[in-house]
Amino acid sequence: MSKVTWWWTEIGEPEKAEINRAVDSRRFSQGPFAVELENALRKKLGVPHVIVTPSGSLALLMAMMAAGVEAGDEVIVPDRTWIATAHGAAILGARIVLADSESDTPLIDVGEIAKRITPKTKAIIPVHLNGRACDMEGILALARPRGICVVEDAAQAMLSRSPLGMLGTIGDMGCFSLGMTKLISMGHGGAIATRRDDLYEKLFLIRENGVTDRMTETATTLGCNFRVSDLQSAMGLAQLNRADQKVAHVIRVYQRYADGLANMPHVRVLPVDLDKGEVPLWTEVVCRDRAKIAAALLKEGIEVHFGHRSLGRAPQLRAAGDYPNSQFYDANLARLPCGPGQPLENVDRVIQIIRSLA
Repeated sequence: MSKVTWWWTEIGEPEKAEINRAVDSRRFSQGPFAVELENALRKKLGVPHVIVTPSGSLALLMAMMAAGVEAGDEVIVPDRTWIATAHGAAILGARIVLADSESDTPLIDVGEIAKRITPKTKAIIPVHLNGRACDMEGILALARPRGICVVEDAAQAMLSRSPLGMLGTIGDMGCFSLGMTKLISMGHGGAIATRRDDLYEKLFLIRENGVTDRMTETATTLGCNFRVSDLQSAMGLAQLNRADQKVAHVIRVYQRYADGLANMPHVRVLPVDLDKGEVPLWTEVVCRDRAKIAAALLKEGIEVHFGHRSLGRAPQLRAAGDYPNSQFYDANLARLPCGPGQPLENVDRVIQIIRSLA
C-alpha cells in the first residue's frame, strides 16, 4: 500500500537547472535572479511593483509596516484564515479584530467588516482562501472613504482572477506565499505586489534594513534583512515558468473530485468559480462526519488535512468571540489529496473510498 500525501508538488530537472545556473554564476545572496523573479511576477500579475520576500508570513508583516500599523491601531482580519494573517499586525502591537465568514463560503463577510470598523481601524486584510475572490468591491467601498489600507492576503490565490483583476493586485498591497504547499514554490518564499509607488519605496527600504545608502550605511527607517537568496529565486523562476501547467493540473484535480463526489449525501466539494478565473489551489470538502472519513482514508495510507483553526481559538490574539459560520468550517472542512504534482490515480482512489462510505 503506497502512501498518498495530502499535497504533492512537482520539483525536478527545471529547478535543478536554474539553481545550477545561479551557482555557476556565483550568485548566492540576493542579486539578479531575485530581480529576474520580481520582473517575471510583475509581468504575470500585471502590476508595476513586486518585492520578493523570505515568506508569505513576512510579506504580511512588511505590508503592515509599510501601512504604518503600530500599537493602538486595529486591524480587521477574518476569523477563518492561517494564523500568519493576524500575526504580522499583532507583532507590531495592533489589536486584532476578527470578522466572521459569509454564510455560504469560508470568505470574510463584508457586512461583518462594516460592523467592526472604528476610528482606530488602520487596515483590513481580506483573505482569498483557496483562490476564491473576496468581495473586494464591497471592501474597498468601506475602506477608501475612511483612508483604511486594504492588504489582500493572496497566499492561496496566486494567478487567481476576479472580474476586478488578478487577486492580490486590487487593494493597496497584495501578499503572496511561495511556500511548499503553494502553486509556485521556492521552498520558503513570498512576494508583495502593489500599484502604489509610495508603498513600493517603503517596502524596498523595509527589506533593506531601512538603509538608503549602503556605502555610508545611512538608515532612515525601521527595517530588517528581509532579502531572498538568488538560489531560492532561481527555483522560483523555474516554478513560475511552469505556472500554466500547474494551474491546469490543479483544476483537473478539483474537477475530478467535483465530478466523482457529486450528489454524495455526506460530502460536499466547496465550489471554486472556474469560469471567473479562480484557481483551486486545494480541493476542499465539507464532511458531515469528518473524523470517520479521515480515519477510513488514513487506514489506506491517505492523508487528509483539516485546514485552518478559528483564530478566535488562538489565545495570543485575545480575540475570542462567536463566529458561527467560520466555526462551522473549523469543525467540518477537510482538504483531500491534491497539488500540481498529485497523480490522478490517487484522486480516483480517494473518491472510491469516500463513495464506499455512503
